[in-house]
Amino acid sequence: MVGILVDGKSEYYTLKTMLDPLPIKKVLYCDLQPYASSEQIAYVASKNINILLRENISKIILIIDKESRNDCTIDFARSIESALKNILKDSKLKINVNVVIKVNKYENWLISDPYAYKTLTGMFGTSVTSKIIKDIEPNKADNVDAIQLLNYLCKGVEFHKMKGAKAICKNFNPDRGGKNSRSLRRLLRLIGHPDYSEQSKYPIN
Repeated sequence: MVGILVDGKSEYYTLKTMLDPLPIKKVLYCDLQPYASSEQIAYVASKNINILLRENISKIILIIDKESRNDCTIDFARSIESALKNILKDSKLKINVNVVIKVNKYENWLISDPYAYKTLTGMFGTSVTSKIIKDIEPNKADNVDAIQLLNYLCKGVEFHKMKGAKAICKNFNPDRGGKNSRSLRRLLRLIGHPDYSEQSKYPIN
């Protein structure tokens, strides 16, 4: 089973619902700062790993926003993994931790399945039009200003991150979302989604 460390409260409360029925045993909130150094991120994460291991976890994944960092996404993930490996090598916690960078944030994953929020007419005052869907499909969700889009759909009212994430994730389909977000596909592959057992760079049609 998989244990996941996340950097946001929305992810803590909704990620398991978003990715159901994939085998996630526990999601744990960790006060990770996306603009901190890789070493600082790894240090904070390492303090929470033992909590997951008590749950009979066989794989741990750390998920953190990229935000507007200029780092190469792959290099950023690898630098955190390397820093974690250095911290854990002399401890009794003998486990490797994989890192997934949300590009650019959790809301980009939320919008990656337009059909998960297209029917939320009570929450969104503006319809999810075919033009909006074309901005996301195929494989473009990581390139969209997700907060701006969600605020627009709320018709002038600021998108409520927690309430909105809970509503969207109830309808979210990881197969659909994975086709539109490379960073989400990376997570699906690490969790064990059969469509991405070989690679996650490209969506499966």
